[in-house]
Amino acid sequence: MDKLTNNYYSHKAKSYCNELKGVPSFFVQHLCLMLKKDCSVFDYGSGCGNDLAYLMNRGFLAYGYEPVPMLAKQSMLMHPELAGRICTSITELPEQAPHKFDAVLCSAVLQHVEEHNLTNCIDTLKGLLHSQGKLCISVPYDTEIINQRDFKNRLFIIREPHTYVQLFAVHGFSLTSQEIYEDTYGRPHRKWMSFIFDCTRTRH
Repeated sequence: MDKLTNNYYSHKAKSYCNELKGVPSFFVQHLCLMLKKDCSVFDYGSGCGNDLAYLMNRGFLAYGYEPVPMLAKQSMLMHPELAGRICTSITELPEQAPHKFDAVLCSAVLQHVEEHNLTNCIDTLKGLLHSQGKLCISVPYDTEIINQRDFKNRLFIIREPHTYVQLFAVHGFSLTSQEIYEDTYGRPHRKWMSFIFDCTRTRH
């Protein structure tokens, strides 16, 4: 995440989380119907904690990572059950968390990742998964972002769906599902593309 985007989430953590009203994304609501009830899930970029709390409250062994400390703090104020389940450093997972997960959720994150950091990010996601785990991604689609910045000055890199499919294939992932979702919060000019990948082999 670049400095301007980080600054926005740091300074606007409370108002941003209030805007999302504690509501989980359509994607994670659908995902819960697909995953085995006793599986472990890691939310990479857990934000306001809405999706993570939804997973946890439906019986999943759920933990998360949020790199913006103020956002992590606000998420635990809104969802007290997440205390001890969110880390702010990816190298220091919560004490009780497993070392590998059955599924990794990365929702509304990769648009904030610059091109030169994307490969390292994917390697990190893969490192969190069991050898046959599922990687669950959502990214903005059909949006009016211009020049890679939204009106709040957050970085938004809009990549074509096939770019993600090809990129993850190189890293040993096989696409099993791809869908388009409306924006959960009714924001105009924004839809979301979701991908579910199986981790199938080593990187090419």
